[in-house]
Amino acid sequence: MSGHGSNGAAARSGDTRRDAVSVLIPAYRSSRYIERTLGSVAAQTDRPDEVVIFEDGRTDDLVERVRRFAGNAPFPIELAGEMRNIGVSAARNRMMRRARGRIFAFLDADDVWETDHLETARAGFAAGADVCFSGVTFIDDADRPLAGAIEPTSEDLANLAPSVFRYNFVQCTSTLSLRREWIERVGDFDERLSHGEDLDLWLRLMQAGARFHYTGRCSCRYRKHPQSAMHDTMRMVEQMGAFYEKHLGNALIPRRQRRGALISNRRVLARLHWRTNPSKAARAFARLARLQPWNPFHAGLWLIARIRAHGPA
Repeated sequence: MSGHGSNGAAARSGDTRRDAVSVLIPAYRSSRYIERTLGSVAAQTDRPDEVVIFEDGRTDDLVERVRRFAGNAPFPIELAGEMRNIGVSAARNRMMRRARGRIFAFLDADDVWETDHLETARAGFAAGADVCFSGVTFIDDADRPLAGAIEPTSEDLANLAPSVFRYNFVQCTSTLSLRREWIERVGDFDERLSHGEDLDLWLRLMQAGARFHYTGRCSCRYRKHPQSAMHDTMRMVEQMGAFYEKHLGNALIPRRQRRGALISNRRVLARLHWRTNPSKAARAFARLARLQPWNPFHAGLWLIARIRAHGPA
């Protein structure tokens, strides 16, 4: 197991076995879950060839826990990281550059897999897929099942890009595996996006012609807890705006749908900031006024928010 503190490395030659699998685990404030997560990897009916963990900011005893687990792990574990938090996109990009496998299987440090997750993904790759993803169920902090599950419908799969743009049924990165060559083709996770970075990559893969395959199984369990990335609603809405702006011209998505998503996002953001941050509300209304110049309502609200923020001109 490699030590903590390495800053990443160029891709290395290594496994000669075809389609070797690297499991990539970004970890941030997640030491309390990491043994359960690694345990679900060790329990796979088709075990990976390696696990790469990137500790994104040294905040807890994750290193010690990983080292204890690595002593009896049925696969090599490489641990790298940064003392400062660099963000999940940068962490995943660092791991992809370190990994030796031809298939990358993503797993967040607080999620777990059912025992056949990698086996069903490998079957999809053997059938010609470039990207495989599962459905997802939900658990709480104590691994207790929560109500609900997310799976794509047949209609979703028939019209993949518009459907996933409307509602990201891939749901979390832990459901997905892909061939390394497609990252080499379309590029890494966009480190400018702190939300929607996964959906951005999926759409770029679709644009490039990657073949997506749904395994037909809910083999990933997503952990819901107060520290999860989706918990901060205000921040999520604000920063998803950058994703919608980036894909405003995406020809895979009907024009009305992509414009509507950005307009809805800016309206929600303006409403959330109306009382507490009129400057941000004014910026959201200004963007709405540019998107819909024929609608005087947005221009009027922009003026009111601007006056509240700065006083009369």
